[in-house]
Amino acid sequence: MAGSGRKKQRRSKKDERLAKLIRALDHRLRRRILRQLVDAGRPLSPVRVAELLGESLSNVSYHTNLLRELEAIKLKSQRQVRGAVEHFYLPATGDNKAIMTLLEETRKADEAAG
Repeated sequence: MAGSGRKKQRRSKKDERLAKLIRALDHRLRRRILRQLVDAGRPLSPVRVAELLGESLSNVSYHTNLLRELEAIKLKSQRQVRGAVEHFYLPATGDNKAIMTLLEETRKADEAAG
């Protein structure tokens, strides 16, 4: 029975992470960033995402970092560019039906507002 409590604890941490991620995706730009990464099907940098979305790099970088901290996206690679490091991200939510449903159900509203 000792293992049962540990399994329950893991499940609640996973549920807590999902709840935090869903709350974070209450922000339109975060949904647009994540959706852009999902739709691209390849790693993208915040620079490229900012260009595609018509948003400032500083704003996209801020929200990208938040999505990375919540493990909604993961670092795939990085490269040196003129003395800076460019990071490339992939979505980490592909198998999460709740997140994918949320992204699809908010797509039209986000596109109309943006």
